[in-house]
Order: sequence, then C-alpha cells, then structure tokens
Amino acid sequence: MADPKYADLPGIVSTGPARLRKTVPPTSRRPPNRLAHDPSRLQPFLRPSGSRRSLSDRPQHLPDFFDPIGPGHRAELLAHFPYARNEPDVYETSDLPEDDQAEFDAEELTSTSVEHIIVNPNAAYDKFKDKRVGTKGLDFSDRIGKTKRTGYESGEYEMLGEGLGVKETPQQKYQRLLHEVQELTTEVEKIKVAELEKRLTELEATVRCDQDAQNPLSAGLQGACLMETVELLQAKVSALDLAVLDQVEARLQSVLGKVNEIAKHKASVEDADTQSKVHQLYETIQRWSPIASTLPELVQRLVTIKQLHEQAMQFGQLLTHLDTTQQMIASSLKDNATLLTQVQTTMCENLATVEGNFASIDERMKKLGK
Repeated sequence: MADPKYADLPGIVSTGPARLRKTVPPTSRRPPNRLAHDPSRLQPFLRPSGSRRSLSDRPQHLPDFFDPIGPGHRAELLAHFPYARNEPDVYETSDLPEDDQAEFDAEELTSTSVEHIIVNPNAAYDKFKDKRVGTKGLDFSDRIGKTKRTGYESGEYEMLGEGLGVKETPQQKYQRLLHEVQELTTEVEKIKVAELEKRLTELEATVRCDQDAQNPLSAGLQGACLMETVELLQAKVSALDLAVLDQVEARLQSVLGKVNEIAKHKASVEDADTQSKVHQLYETIQRWSPIASTLPELVQRLVTIKQLHEQAMQFGQLLTHLDTTQQMIASSLKDNATLLTQVQTTMCENLATVEGNFASIDERMKKLGK
C-alpha cells in the first residue's frame, strides 16, 4: 500500500501495494498515462508502511526541489506529469469495517400507503411471558405403530372480504361455511340460554306475585330463586308431621308459660319504675315553685350585668389606647429633647465661630487704622 503522505499527488490512485494508476475521464482522448502501466517509474516515491521518513532518506537521483514535507512540492511536481493536469484527485481505499458500514441516515417513510405500527417490547413480553405451545395429543417420534403420528396442523385459511368482486375458491368457500356454521351454533346456544332464563324469571315473578304478605303461612317463602322457595316449602310441609307436631306443642306450652311469667314480672317492674319517675317529677316541681317567682328579677339582673361587662370591655380598650398614645408622646418628647440638645450644641459652636470672626475683623481693622 502506498504511503498516505503521497496520496495528495494529482491524478494518482492508490489501489494496492506498489500499484498506481491514473483516473482519466472516458471522454478524454489523451494518450494513456505511462505511470499506470509502468509503476516502477514512481518506485522511488514509495516507502514501506510504518517507516519514518526523513530528508536523509530521500533518493539521491530526485531533484532538490522535491521535498514531500515542504508546502511547494505539489506545484513543482505537476511539471513532471504532463498527463495529470486538470484531472480530479481520486484516492481509492478499502471498504469500511463491518461495524461502520451500517452507519447511515435512514430515510423516513412519508407515504400514506405504509402503516406505521408501534410495538411496545415490554407489553409484548408481558402478554406472551407465560405462554407455551400446546403439545397435548401430539407425537413427533419415529416409532412404528398402528395409530398415525400427529403433529401440528398447518395450512392457509383465508376468507375473502365483501365487495371485492373476486370469485371464491372451493377451499375458501369451505372455510367460510365452516366459520359461519360455528357462529350460528354459538348464537343458537346463546338464544336457548336466554329463553330459559326468561321463562324462569317469569315463573319466579308469577309465584311471588300471588303471595299474601299478611298470611303467616307465606312468611319466609320469598327465596332468592324458585328452587330455594321450593326447598323452604318442603321444610315447612315436613314440619306438619304428627310426631313433630307433638314436640312442637310441648315446646310451645313451656315457652308460653315462660312468656307469661316474664310479662307479669315486666308489668310489676314497669309500674314501680313509672311511680318512681312520677314521684321525682313532683319533687322537682315543688322545688321549682319558689324559684319561678324570682326568675324575672334574675333575668333583669343578668341583662344589667351584660351592659356593665360591655362598658368594662370598652373601658379596657380605651385604657389600652391611652397607654399606647402616652408611650408615643414620651418617645416624641425624648426625640425632641435630643434634637434640642443638638441645636444648643450647634448654636454654641456657631457663636464661638462668630466671636472668633469678629475678633479677627477687629484685629484687621486695627491694623488698617495704623
């Protein structure tokens, strides 16, 4: 490879070790460059890659003006290459490394025919994180047996859209009919379930509307659904058995006796409590009678005391205002006293100055009188 420091030679293209050629436009009819066919002519200009160049290493047969380091070697060198005038400088190099070849500005697609889909990697990962391919009933082994080995079913399923004007193929028609049959089966099942629910609701409404709220036999028969109501009725009917009725009657007799005892005790307790409350109320009224006569005077005294409290509150506010005003006056007097002292001091100083001036004037007058 030629030394990069000689790469600025006009019309010279470095294409490999000790191989130089000159780039000439196709329209040019100039004679071919001999340098491209005989690279040995420029062999003295080349040096091994990585070697350091100095002025002492320059070949002795080169002219003295040729100094690659000097700024004027380019203009002088053009005189020795008559076929390299007014030609573009082309320097061929090897390709970029693989890591740098992908560094280019991608053109943004602005066409409206291209749909831009933004995919969130985190959302896609969360959606398919715990998903696995179902392998139930699949067998990919090469074992020999009577049953056929089954793998994943594969095939293309396509249904044409409406209004395309394209004739369906038999496969597409079969897939469309199969899909429609599945949809029809699902809709029929939904209609059956809805009809059954409607009939059951009507039956429940009919059973509930005939019930009498005042009838004790129908109490507690309003279940959440018809089945629960039937179970409640069955429990009540089973309670009408003769053996059960005897037990219920005995229990009712014992409960009735206890209820009567509780009622008697409650009546006596309530009577005693009522008498106690009436006695307490009578005593309270008796104590209130002498106080009721003094109530108007008490109200009048409270009104008078209220006015007195208001006046006392106003007096306290006025006293606070007077105290604040007195402090302000005292502060003003103190400031005035300070100013008066300063004025007296200033007047004394001015008087001394005036006396001194008069004394000096008298001395001058005496001097002038002599």
